Amino acid sequence: MLDVMEKETQGDRGRGCAVAMVLLIFVLVVHGYHPYVEDGGLYIAGIKRLLAPNLYPAWSQFVTQHLRLSLFAPLVAAGVRGTGLPLPWVLLALYCGSVWITLYAAWMLAARCTPSTTGRYGAVALFACWFTLPIAGTSLLLMDPYVTARSVSTPLVLLALAWGLDASDAIQVTQRRRAQVLCFFALTFAAAVHPLMAGYGLAALLVLFCVGSKRPALRRWGPIVLCGCGLALAAILQTLAPRESADYFAISMTRYYWFPFRWKWYEQVGLIAPLLLIFAIGRTETGKRWRVLAKTALTLGGIALLIAAIFSRVG
Repeated sequence: MLDVMEKETQGDRGRGCAVAMVLLIFVLVVHGYHPYVEDGGLYIAGIKRLLAPNLYPAWSQFVTQHLRLSLFAPLVAAGVRGTGLPLPWVLLALYCGSVWITLYAAWMLAARCTPSTTGRYGAVALFACWFTLPIAGTSLLLMDPYVTARSVSTPLVLLALAWGLDASDAIQVTQRRRAQVLCFFALTFAAAVHPLMAGYGLAALLVLFCVGSKRPALRRWGPIVLCGCGLALAAILQTLAPRESADYFAISMTRYYWFPFRWKWYEQVGLIAPLLLIFAIGRTETGKRWRVLAKTALTLGGIALLIAAIFSRVG
């Protein structure tokens, strides 16, 4: 019986790899690859300065400030030196690899939520279609069509969530420990390249472990405690942050999407509607891991909305 289960697992992995490869081609053809768009150009400039320190002698902090807490640029620069390939080719290879791993991580999550192979195909295909769909009113994309530190942190956080689901309901101690170790290393590497995104991933995992716990007290009070910690952290950061200058304040007012209360009505619908859909589906779906993932998303969404309502305001 164990041999059969292992073969089925290997077959699932093989299908996941194949689906990710096919959809990688789809993503390249439909969404394209635009390496110098938006902050992609800033990341490339920061990498170029590591490769040639004499570049950008004036105002160099414009291309280095956002990289000071990340190993992303040094790792890419090391890849260029180690392979001898031009930077554009290394970036293209990194983009293709990050998209493939992201799609495969989505397959892993889908495989843990539904036994239906067709359902898994549909979930990952929809995910690929939505890569460059702007999220509500935030001006953010699920997956940028260029290379940044988020290109690496996104698949790592998705992998951590998949292994987190394994750790939350594993029966054998060895399986649970293995999933926890894999989860830890994925999140640690994500933190090395993008600490902020890894922080969001850690919050998601903490909520997931609470709502998926076998202890009723942790399931009930864990999310509330985490919400309180989130509010306290936001309050501390707000208190310690230096006061913005008048020029910065004037510029920030041109970015209306920073402030949810200034969103257009249909953008606010785009904020609430996904949570309502997850809630409705979660009431009818019977799979345990799907329910855990749905409760995690609803809890995170609620905490994020509360923090945004309190702190993401004009003034």
